[in-house]
Amino acid sequence: MFLSKQRWKFGREKFTMKKIFFIVAIMTVFCLGGCGNREEGASGQRISESLETVADISVEIESKSTKPRRVVDILSVSGDFKEYDEDGYRPGYIYQIPQFNAESDSAKVLNERIVEELYGTITAEVENILAGNSLFCHSVTYEVFEYGDIVSILVTESSDCDIVWYEAYSYDFANDKEVTNVEMLAMNGWTEDTFLEEAYRREAESVREAFKDYPEVTETELNQYIQPARDITDVDIPMYVGEDGSLNVYVPFPSLAGPEWVYQLEEF
Repeated sequence: MFLSKQRWKFGREKFTMKKIFFIVAIMTVFCLGGCGNREEGASGQRISESLETVADISVEIESKSTKPRRVVDILSVSGDFKEYDEDGYRPGYIYQIPQFNAESDSAKVLNERIVEELYGTITAEVENILAGNSLFCHSVTYEVFEYGDIVSILVTESSDCDIVWYEAYSYDFANDKEVTNVEMLAMNGWTEDTFLEEAYRREAESVREAFKDYPEVTETELNQYIQPARDITDVDIPMYVGEDGSLNVYVPFPSLAGPEWVYQLEEF
């Protein structure tokens, strides 16, 4: 069964307290307030020293940005474990948290949500690093897409067992506001209903195409593959505006083996 991402997220009710711990614990890799200052308390120093005993750390404090600095990092840390595992593999990791470089209330809310949705995964893996345990999620990275004043951040979270999740966030710098999925759909001529209808059609078509040479497979059996993907398909799935203005959506497609569904990038 496909592993739910929520296994690796802390509950929302614990977010504020744990976020404070997270920021203190790895203070040395944060660029606070977008001004390049570095502050480090006793807890941060202790965690930093502990990290150095189990891993080789490479920290980038300077902001990675698009021109004119519309997206910046508040965290960018990577490294390798010093010890090889039993198979002779030396695992590496990279964790990044991006932010929109804007000051509106909408941007602050959106940036807070980005941190909220990524910090739990990263914190869990920092704890694994400190404990010398193997990592589940070894990579949290992002790409930036700009279409005029609309800027989208696509975050990819990857694991060693080929499980990948995506998060997407979009912001309109001209109007200083978040661009919602519903607004992106409307920009490309889709309503919520017509989008879902088309997404369902593509999901089902992928299964029917895979079994087209097996007439003995019944409709009920086909639906057993189709339904899990359909159940989680809604207007909140990851989508972003590409640099050519196209709407790119990660649709949960039915999987015939292994997980019940996998993300597939589709243009709408």
